[in-house]
Amino acid sequence: MAVSQTAGQSVTGNRLTIPGAAGSDQGQYWCEGRLEGRKVTSQRSDSITVAALPKATLTVEPKWHPLYNGETVTLRCEVESYSNWTYSWYKDQAQMAVSQTAGHSVTGNRLTIPGAAGSDQGQYWCEGRLERRKVKSQHSDSITLTVALPNASLTVEPKWHPLYNGETVTLRCEVDSYSNWTYSWYKDQAQMAVSQTAGHSVTGNSLIIPGAAGSDQGQYWCEGRLEGRKVKSQHSDSITLTVALPNASLTVEPKWRPLYNGETITLRCEVDSYSNWTHFWYRDHNQTATSLTKEYSVNITGAAGFDQGQYWCEGRLEGRNVTSQRSDSITLTVAALPKATLIMKPKWRLLYNGETVTLRCEVDSYSNWTHFWYRDHNQTATSLSKEYSVNITGAAGSDQGQYSCEGRLEGRNVTSQRSDPITLTVAGVILPIALGVGFCLIVLALIFILFQKHRRNKGEIVMLPN
Repeated sequence: MAVSQTAGQSVTGNRLTIPGAAGSDQGQYWCEGRLEGRKVTSQRSDSITVAALPKATLTVEPKWHPLYNGETVTLRCEVESYSNWTYSWYKDQAQMAVSQTAGHSVTGNRLTIPGAAGSDQGQYWCEGRLERRKVKSQHSDSITLTVALPNASLTVEPKWHPLYNGETVTLRCEVDSYSNWTYSWYKDQAQMAVSQTAGHSVTGNSLIIPGAAGSDQGQYWCEGRLEGRKVKSQHSDSITLTVALPNASLTVEPKWRPLYNGETITLRCEVDSYSNWTHFWYRDHNQTATSLTKEYSVNITGAAGFDQGQYWCEGRLEGRNVTSQRSDSITLTVAALPKATLIMKPKWRLLYNGETVTLRCEVDSYSNWTHFWYRDHNQTATSLSKEYSVNITGAAGSDQGQYSCEGRLEGRNVTSQRSDPITLTVAGVILPIALGVGFCLIVLALIFILFQKHRRNKGEIVMLPN
């Protein structure tokens, strides 16, 4: 069908003019001639194609995603096979071409971004302009550039804190999801990577420390390096490893010295603050544990002589191959119940009515005994006193008898053995007075007799002759 002028096209002579070509004008065109006055039509001409505006094609090299800080990327824009196109570059919603002032470099159909940074992220597209013709290509499809700052992430397995001597720990470093990172490890303030010569083992993204010791303590961090690209991750956050030598601590409660027969005492073994230790108990020079328990304490009830000895303990941590150091030893001495000693002052064998005597009860060197006093065969104390002595003043016959005592230690279920008894005898004063009076009368009688004899002797002397 012949092209009509109604479509906005203009036919003048042997010319068809299409002003402001649009998409509706594309297609194949040909022509033929007809000779006026003769029924003659020429053969059709070869066809000419009127095409739509070409579309720019945008590619990126290299095709890394994401692009990392500091890397260089090149965007390439192409429009068909023409070589005389010039290109404009656009970013995000901007209708203005990307300028070289942003640090970008435009050469021919290439836009180069050296040392990419976060500000270079976004959507890019391009278009071509045909020199000497007022023709612009269609915009290319957009390409999104993501510029990432790779961060290393450091984890530790197992997450025990503290780590104990001899245990194995693994540090794992990860950067994004790429598998082609290589990793460097650092410790404390050292800028030099941790080497395997220190007994550490580096495998892939893992640093393994077998048989940890005090020298392995410190702060560790890592970084990744991307193979085939000049990319280094940021340092990971540091992880502090503490390698402890667990020590068992043995205490005794109560701290009585000595321990008396029949008393109860508790030995307590503590290893750090963990609750899942199994406690092994040793006695004297035995290298094999005499007992083991999940409880950290052992009670000795009704202590006796056979409980005496040196005790120590150690802990073994469940689920981990860890044994603490042995505790210092504690020597347990179990003494026989002390015997009370009863002393009388003054030590008169015979006490007379009205005199004063002091009974003193002594038990070891402790001052906190309560003293119980017994008389004759009575099994119930006649009195008790914090004082260790009892005074009997103005003794009388009713005070006579056998006295004994015992001590009971305050705050402890301890009673001493009873003292040997002392017999107290109180005599009246009648017999001594009678004897004294009788003695005086005898003396007076003797004096009287001697006096009379003296008088007789004197009289005899007077009667002698001259």
